[in-house]
Order: sequence, then C-alpha cells, then structure tokens
Amino acid sequence: MILTLPDFKDRRCLQLDFCGRIDGQVSIPELDKALVAEFSGPGKELFLGIVLPFPGDRKHTHVHLRLATSEAFDKKPPNVTATLDDIFKLVEPFMGKSTKTELDGVFVAELTEISPLIRSGFVETTVEKVQVRMTGGTLSVQGTPIHTIGWKLKKSGKVEFLLEARTEKALTASYLVDGLHLMESAFKAMVVGGASE
Repeated sequence: MILTLPDFKDRRCLQLDFCGRIDGQVSIPELDKALVAEFSGPGKELFLGIVLPFPGDRKHTHVHLRLATSEAFDKKPPNVTATLDDIFKLVEPFMGKSTKTELDGVFVAELTEISPLIRSGFVETTVEKVQVRMTGGTLSVQGTPIHTIGWKLKKSGKVEFLLEARTEKALTASYLVDGLHLMESAFKAMVVGGASE
C-alpha cells in the first residue's frame, strides 16, 4: 500500500484535506474529474478523494487529497468514481518528495463541551426589538503548525470547527496518519481542552 489509511475510530475529525505543493512538475496525466474511493474503517464508511486541479500548473505540482467520513456530508456522500488502488497509483510518483502542505480539519462539537475561551464568543444582545447574536469567529494561532481555528454555530445547535495548519515534510506512507493525528491533537488541546464537564 502506497499510503497508510488512518483509523477514524474514536476520532472527532469528520473531514481532512491535505493540499500539498511540490516544487517542479511530475510527469503524470492531468485529471479531468475528481476521483473518490470508498473504504471501510471500524464502524465508519470512509472516502478518499483526489481534488482538482491535479497535478497542477507548470511551476508546482498540486496533490490535494480529501479524507472524509460519511458524517461529513449534510446530504448524501459523493459518487464513488475510483478505487483506492486508482488513487494510490496517481500518488505514487510523489512519494518521498518534499511537500509544502496546508491541512484543513473539520470537526463538530456540542456548545457545552468547547473551551470557555471559544464559548464566551457566542454573545447575544437585544436593544428594543433588535437582536444581535455572534454565531461564529476565528482565532489566529502562532507557535504551532495550527495557524487558524474558525467556528460557526449550526442550525442544529452544534458548533462546526475548521482547523488549518501548515507543514513541510516528505510525502511518506504515514503522511495521512500523521496529519490526522496532528489535527486531532490540536482539536483536543485547543478547542475542547479546558472545557468544564
């Protein structure tokens, strides 16, 4: 197996994007449609996809992979258009190459379980008959690969979080596993860490 697929059991992450840029061109055919493969994890239906444009422009090669659980989709999951082997074959020429990567992780949490710092941002005020309510926000972070934490209150009353990180490392078999671990650890430490029980 070219890439080790992470285990989403007991994970809070619903969707994880790995948008990598490799200097120079790698000679592979340009895709005209996104590819999505389905696979099973412990108790979860999972999807791995290649997001377009792939492989990118002339100066850089763009390798954008998306891992998602079935819970990440508000309606129905995407159409399956490929197998895991199809995706692995396209990624194989990039293995071992240094990659500048943007990681985006999507998480959902109950309002009561998030840290007091973020929870305090959900304020509401009413003047006469005019009501104003803060339903989302963004934090900038320094000193860690995580650089942005954004959130919004969903109609369900739950809070959706988007964590963004930058890393630079070689594309290895553990690339997806390491990225998921980084985002999960950050979510636990920065978003639900310190929340009152």
